Amino acid sequence: MLDTRPMSGADFASLARDCEDFGFDLATLHPDHPSSSGVRGAGESLEVWTAATWALAATRRLTVLPDVIGLPYRPPGVVAKMAESLDRLSAGRIVLGLGSGGDDKAVAAFGLTVRSPSEKVAALQEAVSVIRQLWGPERAVVTFRGDHFALDGASINPAPVRPIPIWLGVHAPKGWELVARIADGWLPSSLALPPHDAATALRSIQVMAQDHGRSPGSIEYAYNVTVFVGNPALAKVQGPAPTFAGSPSHIADQLLGLAESGFTVLNLWPAPRTAEQPRLLAEQVVPLLRP
Repeated sequence: MLDTRPMSGADFASLARDCEDFGFDLATLHPDHPSSSGVRGAGESLEVWTAATWALAATRRLTVLPDVIGLPYRPPGVVAKMAESLDRLSAGRIVLGLGSGGDDKAVAAFGLTVRSPSEKVAALQEAVSVIRQLWGPERAVVTFRGDHFALDGASINPAPVRPIPIWLGVHAPKGWELVARIADGWLPSSLALPPHDAATALRSIQVMAQDHGRSPGSIEYAYNVTVFVGNPALAKVQGPAPTFAGSPSHIADQLLGLAESGFTVLNLWPAPRTAEQPRLLAEQVVPLLRP
């Protein structure tokens, strides 16, 4: 993970290149809270899409995923155009991560729409529909009337050069059903959904996908999992306890268990965030995971 709350003096482009040089396949950017007035958005933060552009421009192989775009902060039609442009410029190295909410206090501070939990899920469904329609055939013109979004003869040109994956960062049953019906991937976090619960939810999504006539294998099952290579007691002193902490072999065993439960992408979040943790993960943990 590339933290958009940068360490003092950190060179974000260098951090992205380090991820690529370490051999990681995917770099995620988190969080997406543009306001320091919110509870979760307090403190310094980069704008996540600008940071994603910077990371892609600094690398050649790395796939980049905003983890995740907060739906209230940008109209979905604008997100569709942003993703098309950046995917084209990066030669297909973007995954679009979308979340239904954000920090409600920050949303209100910017004069944006604060939605109830059920409205957030409904708006997310509409947003995916808007984006996919705008990514349709070249010169497609889209008119859309929903409860949360509306388009009137909108189009974006050129059309995407490939189907850009949309992964949804959702942590509740209504969101899982949405993944099963319309998403290319699921992206929960261990801080919100512990491993056992996440594995149970994954199986539910697979069943629901079959019920909707989809192959469960057509969905990527990603997991943001907090890890710390080293003494677990030290990790707790420096911040919230990571999901997995300890020796490289211990962490690798736990991560392999996640893969056996069905997760196809493991996004390792160093917790606490230190300069040496990505290197330790790349050199001591990842080799134990690769075939």
